[in-house]
Amino acid sequence: MIIKLQQVLKIVESTWREYCWNHLSAAYVFDYGRRVFSQTSNDQYLEQLLRTINRPTLSDFDLDSYNISVRPTRLPIYCGADGLVHLISHAPTLIDVDEFKNWVFVGKSSCHIRISPEFKRPVLDELIKSGFVLGMSSFETAFINGAQAITVTQLMRALVNAQVPEVRLNAFGMKASLCDLHHDLGAEDGPLSRWNWFDIGVYYPHEDIVLIRPAPGYSVFNTYPMFLELGRGYGSVTIKSKTLPTIDKVKIYPRIVHALKSTSTKHITSLPNNARSWHNALDSVVNKVQKLDDIYNDNVENYGGFRIECSITVSCLSRACRIAERTPYFHARHYVQP
Repeated sequence: MIIKLQQVLKIVESTWREYCWNHLSAAYVFDYGRRVFSQTSNDQYLEQLLRTINRPTLSDFDLDSYNISVRPTRLPIYCGADGLVHLISHAPTLIDVDEFKNWVFVGKSSCHIRISPEFKRPVLDELIKSGFVLGMSSFETAFINGAQAITVTQLMRALVNAQVPEVRLNAFGMKASLCDLHHDLGAEDGPLSRWNWFDIGVYYPHEDIVLIRPAPGYSVFNTYPMFLELGRGYGSVTIKSKTLPTIDKVKIYPRIVHALKSTSTKHITSLPNNARSWHNALDSVVNKVQKLDDIYNDNVENYGGFRIECSITVSCLSRACRIAERTPYFHARHYVQP
């Protein structure tokens, strides 16, 4: 199905016709499933598009997140011995396995650093012994009140002296090429390394914007529609894997998601319901279009195409990479009817 992106909000077409997104040309929309599903005559083109995409090689993959458990003595490998750690007074929200949902956010360096709740007071006491004036947070998953920065080495010493067996490290959003990573993340096997997991992804650039939705009859998906009525229910999908035990989740989404995030404004997900919100919606769209023009200079190839990401549960990055190379989930032809 081809949709002309001449109105992002079809319902307000007459209000902002002069601000339409016609510079985004067209969006080729395909469905996940074992076949391509379309209501127009573009099935052959769409199937050809997917069949001509080659299987990615290791150099095509990137690491979007890692969630690993390591011994405190390994902390300098991940954060640098002389790096700064900002102790946490407001615990963030992030996704990890349930076994760590009550763990305390001690600090933020190149990654979030967490410890088991029973070590919160002992680690704080060790830092106080080192000369820091700190107050323990009353919030269960936050560490201190106020603000304090220390070095990675100082934190490591406090963790070791408090006899903390393992720390949990969470980092996400980096989209780092594998060739830029110089350490086998998670390779230091520990008692909790069975809960290590990695998000590995690959981009499939294209000259058009690609939106996705499940083919009829597939109930293992969560769909996140985009562009309101204009998108016709297409957008991004999340799949719960049932065939490979090491792959928990697969995400497929258009690259324009990152382009919209780069505008630093939230995209409209619901229709306005009063005059003020109509004007705010219009201003938001106009601002977003202007920023996209400024950033990408009307070149759709910079944000066209789509991305596939898999959450892989294994002890270390090298094993995750081997699985990524073998799994059919990263191969676009996997999503076309044989």
